[in-house]
Amino acid sequence: MTTEDEVGTSNWVGIIDTQNFTIMITKKYSGAHAVQYSGKISADIKTITGSWSIGDYYKGESFKLIMKETA
Repeated sequence: MTTEDEVGTSNWVGIIDTQNFTIMITKKYSGAHAVQYSGKISADIKTITGSWSIGDYYKGESFKLIMKETA
């Protein structure tokens, strides 16, 4: 998946482990750094919580994604 944000254009690649409800995803910015995300998917599959890092620069920062219902 390719996305664009205030940092620039990025490509996302990763693994979703549906048996253990875990994720490991890398968001790589074109010509720049990569952000690694790892986390746990809730049993109801509506929330992902975990941590992100940028190489050795930033470690252990947390995130929480909550699925938004759409009409």
